[in-house]
Amino acid sequence: MAWNWELAGWPKFEWNPELLRERELASMENAAIAVGTMRHLGKNDREDVVIELLSSDALSTSAIEGEVLDRDSVQSSLRRQLGLSAAPLRSSPAEAGIAEMMADLYRHPLDPITEERLFEWHRMVMNGRRDIADIGQLERTDRTGKKLGKRTAPVWGHLCDPRPAPWRNPQGVRVACSFTSTE
Repeated sequence: MAWNWELAGWPKFEWNPELLRERELASMENAAIAVGTMRHLGKNDREDVVIELLSSDALSTSAIEGEVLDRDSVQSSLRRQLGLSAAPLRSSPAEAGIAEMMADLYRHPLDPITEERLFEWHRMVMNGRRDIADIGQLERTDRTGKKLGKRTAPVWGHLCDPRPAPWRNPQGVRVACSFTSTE
């Protein structure tokens, strides 16, 4: 599978809504069933369903990045984050961090996804990491693409388009999407 920036037309993508319609309808139907079901459950059962759905998303999100988390620990952390009764399990920093991010998404689903919010999520999911130098910030380059500040560590994590960025922030600094490791 190609990276998105390797596809023809990057960064301007087009899609055919008719090709998505069947999946959109199925998604809406499933959401309606879930909402209807939740209305007939008692408080404890509703809480269990929410924790199950959030932990499932957290575990699959982490798995995409190659990180395997303990389901019970993630669920316990989610319960603590949401002020629910939780099993006395000790969660790893990664499990606590992803739970904190999922709780934020659950509590504030309509908040805009700003650069500040993305950086906060990054700080949450990198909870306890000492091998990442730039947590919660983007690596910056000058107008020529030269990295600002001394970067002696290898690049870690999210690979983005290596070509010059087509946008500029008000300070004229290009923004690249990589995080550096201190290893």
